[in-house]
Parts: sequence; C-alpha cells; structure tokens
Amino acid sequence: MAQATVSDVINPATEEVIRTVEHTDEAGVDDAVARAKAAQKAWARQAPAERAAALRAFASTVDAHIE
Repeated sequence: MAQATVSDVINPATEEVIRTVEHTDEAGVDDAVARAKAAQKAWARQAPAERAAALRAFASTVDAHIE
C-alpha cells in the first residue's frame, strides 16, 4: 500500500499546526460520496423534530469551540 500524503493546516497567527489532513485520490472521493449518499437516506427517514434536535446539538458543539 502506498504511503498517504498529508498536509498540515497551520494557524497563521501562531504558526501552530492545528490539524493534519490526509490527501485522497479519485477512489477516496468516490467512497466518501457513496457513504454520504447512504447516510443521507437514513437522515431523510428521521422525523423533522429529530433532525432539528441533531442540528441544534451540532450548532451547540460548534458554538462551544468558537475561539
């Protein structure tokens, strides 16, 4: 198996590495799209109130991590 190529994401204000991300190829993108399509079907089956609750929880998590 080939070694993965990665890039660091750097905070320009502090020059701190805040994340390392792995590059992908066309097959990786195709896999991600297929998994997203499958997940969307399950999401669509959720009641609107359940989807709203999930989005509120996500928004709360984002708000908690805003710098």
